[in-house]
Amino acid sequence: LMPYPIQFESRRRNIQRFLKLDCLQIETLWFPLIEIILKDYEIIIVGDREFGSVKLAQWLCQQKVKFALRIKQKRYIQSDGEDYTRLSELGLLPGTGFYLRDVKVTKQKGFGKFNVAGYWKRKYRGKGEEEGRKGIQNYVGRLKEFRRSLRRHSSFWMGLYGQSWVIGMEFFKEIVNELMLIRRNKLPFFQRGLRAMSLILSTF
Repeated sequence: LMPYPIQFESRRRNIQRFLKLDCLQIETLWFPLIEIILKDYEIIIVGDREFGSVKLAQWLCQQKVKFALRIKQKRYIQSDGEDYTRLSELGLLPGTGFYLRDVKVTKQKGFGKFNVAGYWKRKYRGKGEEEGRKGIQNYVGRLKEFRRSLRRHSSFWMGLYGQSWVIGMEFFKEIVNELMLIRRNKLPFFQRGLRAMSLILSTF
């Protein structure tokens, strides 16, 4: 007799049953494991949608741990003074992203607010993800506004490296001018950089 092949759905159901065991629940396995790790390292917890639990996020906040957890599109969020909205209704398109600070991510009471970030990678040669990635976090990274394809540096980054950048331009001014003449198609980006440099110099 030929062995009957194990179907994909059968494997998936078996894995789901396995993950639902009491010994593998967040409170009994993951919380103690994270507590052990935190004794020796300062880390950022990163989790896919299977770990997008508001309870886990709340607990990590209480432990003062940075995290980024991917959440499902059907989850509701609420900003101050606005109604609840599904993540899928925010209009995220390929090549765009958004960053929302201090929003509710559940209708249940007793939970704090989190930062919600979303990004959908632009398709390349017709290939790309079917949907954008969305997640919750409790730290501020490099911001990317909604419908803005190019990220801007944060004010913190500019405060640290802006002066060094301006000083470096004094030594490479001729090289930069030659590069601007060669790469005419990139001239708008060069001009944007020169304007940023003039704004930095105006603060001194």
